[in-house]
Amino acid sequence: MYSLKPILTDQNIDLPTCMYKMKPVNSNIIENSCVSKNNSEKSEVELLEDRQNRILDKLNELKQTLLSMRGDLNLCSKPAQQNIQQQQQQQQQQQKAAKVKIQKKPIDVNNLAEIVVNVHPKNIPYSILAFRNLFKDRLFLDVEVFTHSSISDADFNDLTKDFTDKITKKLDYVAKLPTLKVTIIWKDVETTQFISSPSKFIPVYGEINIIRYLNRVGPSEHNYEFDNFQANNHDQVLDVCYQLSKKHSDKERQQYIQQLSKRLGKDQFYNSASSLSISDIAVSSILKKLYANNFKGMPANLSNWLNTISPIAGY
Repeated sequence: MYSLKPILTDQNIDLPTCMYKMKPVNSNIIENSCVSKNNSEKSEVELLEDRQNRILDKLNELKQTLLSMRGDLNLCSKPAQQNIQQQQQQQQQQQKAAKVKIQKKPIDVNNLAEIVVNVHPKNIPYSILAFRNLFKDRLFLDVEVFTHSSISDADFNDLTKDFTDKITKKLDYVAKLPTLKVTIIWKDVETTQFISSPSKFIPVYGEINIIRYLNRVGPSEHNYEFDNFQANNHDQVLDVCYQLSKKHSDKERQQYIQQLSKRLGKDQFYNSASSLSISDIAVSSILKKLYANNFKGMPANLSNWLNTISPIAGY
C-alpha cells in the first residue's frame, strides 16, 4: 500500500492567558480507573459478600422498625383477608341493589319502532317469547311470523312449531297497552339479524343485542342499567352468553357453561334478583337451544333453575 503522511502533526499553539486554565477532561476518568484497579486487587467474592451484608443489615433495621410500629398501633398479626372482605362487600352491594324498587315510568311510544328479526328455524329466539310474557302488563309485543323462500319444510321441527304457536297467540287484555310490532322471518342466515329501522336496513347481529334493545325500550322497572353495579353484573352474564353462542363444539362450550353455573350458584335468579331478569332470559334462551328438552350434561343447578323459570318465561 502507499504510505501516507500523518494527518495530525505536533503543533505549537500559543494558548491565551486571559482565561482560567482547566484540568484535562479525562483526568477524572484516569483517576477512577486507577482506584478501580486498586479495588480489583480485592477478590470479587469478598466485594459481593460485603455488599450483601450491608443490604441484610438494612433489611433487618427496616424489619425492626415495622415490628415496633405494629406493636405501637396494636395491629393484628393475622394476614388481611382481602378476598373475603371484597366478596362480602360485593354481596352486600348486590343485595342492596336488588332491594331497590325502580319507579315505573310511562313507556315512550316514540321508541317503539317496528323491528324485524331474520333467524334460522333451528336458532329459535326464545328471548322474544320471554319478553312478551315479562312485559305483558305494560307493553304488548305484537309478533307476526313469516317464512322466507330460502327455508324448506325440512328445516322446521316440533320446537319451532311450538314456539310459533306461543309467540303468535292472540291476547285479549292488551287493547289499552302500548304496542311494539315485531316481525320474525324464518330465513337461511348463519347469525340472527335484528333490524330496528327497516327503511334503513341496518342489521344488528346476535340475539344478545336483541335482548339489550328490548330491555331498553321496554318498561323502566325491568331496565338493568339503573345501577352501575347491577349493570356490570348483567353485562358480564350477557357477554358470556354471547361467547357461548359463538362456540360450536361441546368442549369449547363447557368452560362458558361452567361460568354460568358458578355465577348462578344456589340462587333462584341470576345476580340475586327477586324476579326474572335480563340475565335469566339470555341464559335460558341459549341453553334451551343448546340442550332442547334434554338437559343431560348440564350442571345440576342450571337444569333445576331452567325447569323452574321456564313456566315464568313462557317456554
